[in-house]
Amino acid sequence: MFPAGQAGLSVSYVGLANGMTLRVVTSGPADGRPVLLLHGWGGSSYMWRDWFAPLGDIGYRVIVPDLPGHGLSDKPDDDAVYTCAAMVDAIRQLLDAEHVTVADVVAQSMAGSIAAAFAEANPVRVKRIALVNPALFGRVRMERLFKLVSPPIIDAVLPRLVRRWIVSRTHRMVYGDPSRLTEQDVDEYWAPSQFPSHARAMRRLLHVFGWNRASIESMVARLAPLA
Repeated sequence: MFPAGQAGLSVSYVGLANGMTLRVVTSGPADGRPVLLLHGWGGSSYMWRDWFAPLGDIGYRVIVPDLPGHGLSDKPDDDAVYTCAAMVDAIRQLLDAEHVTVADVVAQSMAGSIAAAFAEANPVRVKRIALVNPALFGRVRMERLFKLVSPPIIDAVLPRLVRRWIVSRTHRMVYGDPSRLTEQDVDEYWAPSQFPSHARAMRRLLHVFGWNRASIESMVARLAPLA
């Protein structure tokens, strides 16, 4: 699995206060300006594979975690781990462990909600923020249907339902240009799902993370104070 065999990338594991461990992939100079890259639901650090070298080459210290429940980070069967507030706290602890006081943040989809909430709670720790297709500004299609068909009782069989072809078809649906999705990409996205706890973590995120889009007025009130 990524980043095996790739030069210039380092892997470490960061322990959190709740006993969880996050896998973190880094590149670039140790004294470079920190940039934190956060993937979306069902993703991993592999999502940012093409960003490490360019950012490192221009002097950034690139920090990319597998978020709780994803990639090779821990995937506990505990709803409390998968709330947005818990994710925000995990990011804070990660930056503390990496001795980063302030960073630029780039976040995609679900992580857009995490990054915005982190900036609200820790404004002095975020220099600049870029949100890519952030969940908090959009609507998750068929969210209610997904929740309806994924009650807790299916946890026992859910891991057996994640087939490679499902991962392939799902990613082809969400890629802007599906022709760019390679067989290696499918394998890399499919591989973490073969841990039984992965599918259960994704179900918990679907139910407890908080996907509802707030009103324009409340979003303005939340984000306007950010400098």
